[in-house]
Amino acid sequence: MKSLLLVLVVVGFVYLTSGYTLLCRKCNRTVCDLNANCAAGENQCYIVQNKNDTTGRSAIQGCTATCPTPKSYQKVKCCSIDYCNSSI
Repeated sequence: MKSLLLVLVVVGFVYLTSGYTLLCRKCNRTVCDLNANCAAGENQCYIVQNKNDTTGRSAIQGCTATCPTPKSYQKVKCCSIDYCNSSI
C-alpha cells in the first residue's frame, strides 16, 4: 500500500511540474497550424487583421509574449485561452 501511495505521489509531482503551454492558432496568411504549442514565455494568442478585409485572408495569428501594436489599417486581438485567436 505504501509503494502505491509513493507511485501516485511521484506521478502527481511529474504531472504538475511538466508545465502548461498555451495552444494558439498559427497562420501566416496562407498556412495554418491549428495545434500550435506556444513557447515558454509566450502567454497570449494574437490575431492581426486588416480592417478592410472581410474574408479573414489577411489574418496573421500566433503566440506572443506581448500584444502587437496595430498599424492604422489593422485590428488586433490578444487573449490567453487555448485557441481563442480564431477570429476577431
